[in-house]
Amino acid sequence: MPPPPVSKHVDQASQLGNWICPTLQDMSTSSVLGTWLAALYASSKPRPESAQTQLGDLQKIYPRRPRPGIWQIYILVPGGQKAVQEKMHPKSNIHLKQIAKTLGCEIRMASDANLSGSLISVVGTYSQCVIVQEVLYGRASELKPSVETLLLLRVEAAGVVIGKQGCMLSRICQRSGTQIQLLKDELEGHWPCIITGELQRTLHAERHIFHLTSAIPLAAPVATEADHSCFISPFSPFPPTPA
Repeated sequence: MPPPPVSKHVDQASQLGNWICPTLQDMSTSSVLGTWLAALYASSKPRPESAQTQLGDLQKIYPRRPRPGIWQIYILVPGGQKAVQEKMHPKSNIHLKQIAKTLGCEIRMASDANLSGSLISVVGTYSQCVIVQEVLYGRASELKPSVETLLLLRVEAAGVVIGKQGCMLSRICQRSGTQIQLLKDELEGHWPCIITGELQRTLHAERHIFHLTSAIPLAAPVATEADHSCFISPFSPFPPTPA
């Protein structure tokens, strides 16, 4: 099967300081992670309780509402590469539960018959998210040196990350040596961005974003939890915010 077509926006990435602002369609056709993101957007509309079962595993990894000091990132597991899967999470969910229990964060993995691979959601503090990435990506670094991480950026903090005419985001990309795709389409109070590059370079970019956003106060919620109650998991609550 031929690779998915690369959007003209992706071709112009180097002209924009190695960061781009694609459409959701661009993301979904240029990467597997983008197809998962499109599925999350498609499932974001409020549904009756009777339709909850149709969401499948997407319910487990659906974006959580912003909380002070809490991040949510997504890590793609290539389902078609068994060797990579075994290195990233031997014994599958059992291993992930052990990591989550040790760190005190939330880790969920979802699979979908219509989507390639599996998607891991990590909800926790910045430090917890970094450790999880080092553990999971580190197991597959020999087979896949370049990684893609989907980070949910709070809408109210996006301006300080982008900067005037994109200067700050361009600087982050140049200093870290990564490419960042930022989607300006709100999803549960976030703008999703996909960071691509070597693991340590990706973590470098995340550190820049964390320091910029940590000083921005959390915006007041504009809707109640009942609006998307079918997406709220009844177990594995958020880890406590550190003092």
